[in-house]
Amino acid sequence: EIGLWAFPAVRSPGQPKDMGLGLPDLLLKHAQQGFQITWGSGAGGLSQHSGLQELGWFRSYRERIPVNADGEPIPWFTYPAITFLEARIAPEMRVFEYGSGFSTLWWSKRVTQVVSCEGDKDWHARMNENTPDNAEVFYVDPEDGDAYARSCGRFEKHFDIALIDGADRNRCAIHILDALKDDGVIIWDNSDRDKYQDGYD
Repeated sequence: EIGLWAFPAVRSPGQPKDMGLGLPDLLLKHAQQGFQITWGSGAGGLSQHSGLQELGWFRSYRERIPVNADGEPIPWFTYPAITFLEARIAPEMRVFEYGSGFSTLWWSKRVTQVVSCEGDKDWHARMNENTPDNAEVFYVDPEDGDAYARSCGRFEKHFDIALIDGADRNRCAIHILDALKDDGVIIWDNSDRDKYQDGYD
């Protein structure tokens, strides 16, 4: 039976839901200067050598791209979601993505094959400049009926994981089913948005 791993909307790297817009800049400024910031009772402080630094949160915020502390690409997910995935993926797996990006590069280092359908022509061109040998990124116009959602149609029971993080997500959820193995899993990003309820149903 196909599973569903539904991840809520992702904010700035490491950013809690109730964090004010100015606070990341404040944290970055003071952490870079070596100051320790205590955030609430028992928070343990957010310093230059804190967990956020080790995860790469400050580097991601500074460079405006999702990377770890070493500058390696990571998916634009929450850190717990990435940890959850890393414990469950295996090198022999195959992944299909609706929407390409840093996740494509991250998956390509961990699985046998990554196939990504991209709906932004400029981003597609940029991704193809850096696509590794075990990854394929192709462009489909998301305004062309359901062609985007059906782009997985050349595969049958081929993928272990499908990532829905692009356009037309409800229809993508329908059409990807035939491309997934019987025990495949759908990862649905921004799963807390009400407009995707039809896709779940």
